[in-house]
Parts: sequence; structure tokens; C-alpha cells
Amino acid sequence: MERMASSGRRWRRKKLARFWRQHCRPWFNRRNLPYFVLLVLLAFLATTEFLAHRRGPSATIARREKKASAIPSGPINLAQDPTQVGAAWEAMVADHLREKPAATATPAVDPTRFVLPCRGRLWRGLGWRYDEATRSWAYHRGVDLTVKAEEPVVAIAAGEVVEVKPYEEGGMLVTVDHGGGWRSGYGGLTRVSPALGARVAAGEVLGYPWGDFLHLEVERGGSPVDPMNLFPGLG
Repeated sequence: MERMASSGRRWRRKKLARFWRQHCRPWFNRRNLPYFVLLVLLAFLATTEFLAHRRGPSATIARREKKASAIPSGPINLAQDPTQVGAAWEAMVADHLREKPAATATPAVDPTRFVLPCRGRLWRGLGWRYDEATRSWAYHRGVDLTVKAEEPVVAIAAGEVVEVKPYEEGGMLVTVDHGGGWRSGYGGLTRVSPALGARVAAGEVLGYPWGDFLHLEVERGGSPVDPMNLFPGLG
């Protein structure tokens, strides 16, 4: 009996090995491997679809309700009825327009209306110059004027004083922001009148020359503008 049982097991192993060589082994060749992978994927998709169908439509509805509940609550909930979404959107836009303050129009700066800051003669102009002290070239962003010590220096236009600090060549430097990208700087002042953050009018006195010279800068959008082109009375 044992001999018959062992021969039966050998016969079944041989039959299984023959089935493997004839039907399964060819699928693992390099040429047939892509088809085998595709077959496995199709079987996986078919099994998933079958299990979902067996669960019934209640599972699909539950998943949709779960996704809808995950939407954050707010003025607009996309899970609501389209008419409710539209009404919520209109209400939100109306609230935004009602809360937004009206923009105040910034008056345009007209350079033709600039006031002459002071009377003087050109000493050094705008552009590159050689500094004897540092023995290097530097860009001079303004003009230096020879002026009278008691001649008041006024603002070329209305604006806000945004900077008051010591000037490298003596005195104080006052910078005024006129809006629209226009700025003016006055270096070498003493007895400065306006404080930092003060509003000044066109022609208002800013100070007096510290010596017999005044450094004048005018900028538009961060780029220097030659004051000699703006004030024909200079020079």
C-alpha cells in the first residue's frame, strides 16, 4: 500500500510539472512577460469591480457622502444645490465690495510745476567722477551747487519727509517723497525745520546751507534725474 501511495504521489508531481512546462512556463519568457502583466492587471480590475457590485450602491453613496462631509464649511459649499451655491457666491461678492474701502486717487506729480529749491551755480554735475580721497570712480547721483549760506532751501514739491540723517560731506540730508515715484534729496543742510514723517508743501523751507554748497538729488522710480534739466534757473 505504501508503494502504491508513493507511486501515486510521483505521478501527480510529474503531471503537475508537465502542466507547468506546457502551459505556465512560456508566459514567463521575456517575449510574453508584458502580456502576463497585462493579464494580472485585468484580473485585478475585474475582481475589484465584482466586489464593488456585490456590496451594492449603498457603499458608493456612503463614499460620496464622506467626501462631501470632508468639504470645509464656509460661505460656499460645493456639495449644496447649484442654486444655493450661486446665492452664496453672490452674497460673498456683495460683502467683499461693501467692505472694500474706496481707493483714493493719488494726484499726479507734474515736474513742470517743481519749485526752484534755491539760487546757486553749478559746481559738480550728475554722472561719474573721480574721487581723489578714495582714488576711485563713483557715480554722482545729483548736482552740487555753490550757494549763499543764508539762502533758504525749499522743497521742490509737496510731499512727506521720509529721511533726515547726517550728510557725508557735512550738515544733514533731508529726503522728501512726492509720490508717483518722485523723490528729492537735499544734502548739506543745517537748521532743518521739518521732522521725520512731516508733510511739507511746495516751496516750504527745509533748512539752510551748512556751508557754501548744496547737494541736490531728484529721482523718479529709483533712477536719478538731472536737476539741470528740471530747473533752467540753476547754473
